Amino acid sequence: MRWMPTPPQKELRNMGKFEKGQYVRRTKGSSLHTAAGIHEAGFVGQVSAVEISTCGAELLFTNGQRGIADKYEPWVPKVGDRVTTNMTTRVNIERHWNHHFRRSEGDIINGALVVTSVSEKNTGSNIGLSNKEGRSFFFMPESTLRPADPAPAALTIEAGKFYKTRDGRKVGPIVKAQCCYGPDWLWSVEHPFVASCGKAWRADGTFSTVAGRSDEADLVAEWVDEPASNDNGGIASLIGKSVTVQITKPKFEVGDRVNKTDWQSYSPKGYLVTQITSDRLWLDPGNGMAPVSYKLPDEEFWLVTTKPATTPAIVALIENGQPKPSSTPHVHADEAKAGKEAARLAGVYKGKEFGVFVLTSSAQQAAPVYKHEWQRQAVAGNKISAIKELRAANDLTLKGAKDAVEHWLTTAA
Repeated sequence: MRWMPTPPQKELRNMGKFEKGQYVRRTKGSSLHTAAGIHEAGFVGQVSAVEISTCGAELLFTNGQRGIADKYEPWVPKVGDRVTTNMTTRVNIERHWNHHFRRSEGDIINGALVVTSVSEKNTGSNIGLSNKEGRSFFFMPESTLRPADPAPAALTIEAGKFYKTRDGRKVGPIVKAQCCYGPDWLWSVEHPFVASCGKAWRADGTFSTVAGRSDEADLVAEWVDEPASNDNGGIASLIGKSVTVQITKPKFEVGDRVNKTDWQSYSPKGYLVTQITSDRLWLDPGNGMAPVSYKLPDEEFWLVTTKPATTPAIVALIENGQPKPSSTPHVHADEAKAGKEAARLAGVYKGKEFGVFVLTSSAQQAAPVYKHEWQRQAVAGNKISAIKELRAANDLTLKGAKDAVEHWLTTAA
């Protein structure tokens, strides 16, 4: 029989100190070696099990690593920790941040905030939060927070590659930035790029002129094109079956005015939609600032007014009270744009009058269908071709074919 040494009483007491699901922080030294690797002092992880071994109480973590229990302490927030909310609160810190602070301070990264202060109160610690170390913008009780998932690895930018911006656009190929952008901005693109300022990025892919502030134009990942499908077997397997394909599209259009459901204060007139893609919506704040983008689904927004209906219009010179439009006039999208063009032309050609004309109604009848080619030629004005076609088909004289075509044009066409 094999006997297992009895663990020290201290290790047995540590078993009751920790429990499954708890977050802990390593206080010193290195963890045990496992196939999942090791971690060092300062590591924060979630306990998946507490076990007894020859070394005493051991903690097994959700990432597959393990360590001796007496080298850990229950996790409490410290300045610099990345945190998010746990299941004890219904507060959505990302939504709260975006509503109150995003416009002035930038985005938060992966739904997590940074602990900027810890103040003790009779009811427990009050934790100051921000999207970066420094000033605390709002506070939450310690009991409502948990460690955030590990931050993603820093993005490495390489020349010649394509990247995805935070708002979902494809940029590239990336090239070295010209010196006019300054020493901090290393990367740029040669194609046009619409953003708040310029088109250059730092070594880590950040875009904002304020260091540490996120921007919709930040490069967040290398662009990966979806591979073209060549799954003939998959398509063949659908033959003979009823398949329903549902294509979703945003319910708003550029020019509409909308409000967001969780905004406590909003514009009665709504905010103008300036751009829309399959997963994002750009709204004009109306205060001279650049449009701000929001993630869809669009159920978070509600329609205030739809874009006004437009009527195509043309501009024509007016002489002696009569319009003289061009044989191929430019059709403007609406009456307002046509009015601006009329005013521009009046300024260029002083003394001349230009008017705006809109389409109020139209009429159309189906074109007649002719059985014979000579009839189609005659109607099109090709009288000689019609006579030749009629003679060839019916062996008529030139005069006879000519008289027949002219008679048909005056009576039947």
